[in-house]
Amino acid sequence: MHNVSRFILLALVGLQSSMTRAQTEAQLRAEASFLANEITARMWSEATNLSFYNGAVCSAHAPCQAWRDKVASQLPNGVGTIAVNGANVTVTVQWQHGQGGEQRTYTTTTLITPA
Repeated sequence: MHNVSRFILLALVGLQSSMTRAQTEAQLRAEASFLANEITARMWSEATNLSFYNGAVCSAHAPCQAWRDKVASQLPNGVGTIAVNGANVTVTVQWQHGQGGEQRTYTTTTLITPA
């Protein structure tokens, strides 16, 4: 009976560990989604200046660079990139889950046209 109790205790510890990892992963995905939507909303407010957000040009545009800095600070090894092709905008947020963990990516694409 004593061995059964140990087995059950180990199983519960393993379950708790799995649940914690899943919760952390969900939290990071939600944060990535929020960050991508945040910059998309900002771009909607500057629809006539979309080119300021494209690729490397982003670092010269204060709102875009501030967003990239925010991604880097709020996600582990976080990197945010934006590709603008006319009115088509693709926002990609990448991060690393756990120490030495897998690279994760959240991408959203939208069409932004000036009003």
